[in-house]
Amino acid sequence: MKWPGRFVLFWGVLGVIILLISFNWRHHLPTAGILFLYLFSLGIASAMRARRFSAVIYNLSFVLAALAVFEIYLWYVAPPGTHYEGTYDTARFFTANADLGYAILPEERIYRSIRKADSGTLIYDVQYPIDQYGQRKSVPAAAGAQTPTDLQNRRPVFFFGCSFTFGEAVSEDPFPQAFSKMSGIRSLNFGVPGYGPHQFLRSLEQGLPRAVEPNDPLAIVFTLLPEDHVWRAGGLEPWDKHGPLYEIVDGKATYVGPFSAQNAKEPHRPEPLAERVWKAALFQSRIYNYLTYSKPAARGTMADRERVLAILQASKEQSERKYHARFMVVLWDVGPQRGPRAEWFAQKLPELGIPTLRISSKLPDLGSAKYVVDARFDAHPNGEAHALVARAIRPFIEENISSPSANH
Repeated sequence: MKWPGRFVLFWGVLGVIILLISFNWRHHLPTAGILFLYLFSLGIASAMRARRFSAVIYNLSFVLAALAVFEIYLWYVAPPGTHYEGTYDTARFFTANADLGYAILPEERIYRSIRKADSGTLIYDVQYPIDQYGQRKSVPAAAGAQTPTDLQNRRPVFFFGCSFTFGEAVSEDPFPQAFSKMSGIRSLNFGVPGYGPHQFLRSLEQGLPRAVEPNDPLAIVFTLLPEDHVWRAGGLEPWDKHGPLYEIVDGKATYVGPFSAQNAKEPHRPEPLAERVWKAALFQSRIYNYLTYSKPAARGTMADRERVLAILQASKEQSERKYHARFMVVLWDVGPQRGPRAEWFAQKLPELGIPTLRISSKLPDLGSAKYVVDARFDAHPNGEAHALVARAIRPFIEENISSPSANH
């Protein structure tokens, strides 16, 4: 096969132009579809010039054409993609952590998080004040109200969880801080976006909360998302490849190292540029995202449920033995988290003696469009929902602090 210089130059320059356009307009154009169309055109042109294997090249080109059509179809019929802007995206919000895989950078500053649909529609524009421990600060209290400084010498309640606990997508106080202002009980928000119960247990085992609060807490509360957390604890999320893996050994959750055995030797090796470019390109494909994220049944088996249950049982033991505190679970069983897994946990957790508050029992409509950030783009609870959750959990926590056992 001969490749005249002008042919190579033309298709090479065209490829570079298409790559640049696709990158700069990746939020507004079906990038993968355009790249597949380019490869289809290149394949047809090459097949016409090839003396050997022209039929193979020709047929492969039409496979690429089919992929291009499917990519463009998914771009227009699937829910629009979203992207982040602001310092939450451009600055260093997360940092590597040997025990947990990653953590919020322990540095006092305010991050601005802007999320937009790829069409340009603004979903939210909020700020996250972070303290020197990598925890979210409270919104300043109103005049005359109790502040964290007033409560400094009182034993706190530790709140652990993911973005729902952290308060992603809201500028108002997330429910741990709102609970503190309502109840007068000091709270510490250990929530981190993307976390699961495996990071929670590892934090307790390693004594990480002691760096923030050396005294024993009144209670330790974990907010469980029964759908999301099952596959997170199984290492099935792309952002958590270095998180702590627990397996059930002799009936107990046992830490066996990071999710990746290879990463156990080199936990946080920098990703080569080529690998980062490849992953970024892959995530632009609607076909890849459809195959990866559209099958919830494949994202968490019964064994993964039992792993989470064992992790929470071990967390109860750690809370009582190491921190001398009551352990409680807030089961977020509304909206996308409602389903058979939620019912399973609602039955199993009380059997282990873990006080459990079902959000659906107090706030059954919390998953509706009224109480989420954006019904189409973002299912995180909005500011009003956080305030309602704080009111709902207040009597639950106060009752369990003062009584020997209770389940709701």
